[in-house]
Amino acid sequence: MGGQRPEIARNDLTALFQSSIPSEQIKWNHKLLSVSRTPGVSSGRFKLSFLVGEGEETEEVADILIGADGAWSKTRLLLTNTKPHFSTVSCITLTIPHVSSHPALAAMIGQGSFYASGEKKAVIAQRESLDSARIYAMLSSFDETYLTTSGLEQAAKDPQEIKKMLLGSEGLFSSWGEGIKDLLTAGCDAGTEFEVTAKPLYMLPVGFQWEHVDGVTIIGDAAHLMTPFAGEGVNCGMLDALELSRCLVDGFANGVEVVDGKLRAFEQNMWQRMTGVAQETWDNLEVIFAEDAPDGFVKVMESHGPRPEEY
Repeated sequence: MGGQRPEIARNDLTALFQSSIPSEQIKWNHKLLSVSRTPGVSSGRFKLSFLVGEGEETEEVADILIGADGAWSKTRLLLTNTKPHFSTVSCITLTIPHVSSHPALAAMIGQGSFYASGEKKAVIAQRESLDSARIYAMLSSFDETYLTTSGLEQAAKDPQEIKKMLLGSEGLFSSWGEGIKDLLTAGCDAGTEFEVTAKPLYMLPVGFQWEHVDGVTIIGDAAHLMTPFAGEGVNCGMLDALELSRCLVDGFANGVEVVDGKLRAFEQNMWQRMTGVAQETWDNLEVIFAEDAPDGFVKVMESHGPRPEEY
């Protein structure tokens, strides 16, 4: 917190964006099924198929297509065959509601994030909105199916079973400090109220690029999916949107034929900007789960400046 990294709760940010957009421009409850391109036409050159609600399918056409459709982007398929690959880290996500009712845990997390790592594992806690905190139990393994084969994926459906696998006498974190085990305990105990998830983390290659296709581009996770170990994913996605919006406004102001050139220039700038961020994210993953952890990550954090005297 502080310094050159101002923070805002995601629900507040969402409300801010929604309040500035005419409601009729947002179509809720639409799941994108596929995107196709009709070569040789400039009007309606992209067809989008959606699943609406519980079963109705509908189609829309677009002249310019911006894909902000996440890790498994359908839009990205128009640009490249590259797909996200397993990052070597899997994550169990827990939630502590009303974290202020756990004063010691609230103090340990602070107003931002808390990291603990070692033994190729990590526990990360982060303050969220409405006095809640998210707890992430991260596990390093080269096996993409680790959560399934270890039984953790199934155990996540039962809060007491996942608690046993994490904290029981033979649990993954049974030898960790009491404060960290208290974090995990509080998250598991709230599992009847908040869903516990167990998922592998995926990423796109560092330096990922594609051949430009006229009229279409992608931003955010669709363009540069990363693990969370630099905390830059949402920030970069928002900057993508800001820079792209400026390109589009400038392009349309000078004629629709200018827009494709603006999209191409936007992609070049985004690729250059994101390469360093993606590399930093990968480097952080490696030090967090290194044999000597947490020593390497402590050095990374100290490189950003002296520790605050008080938080």
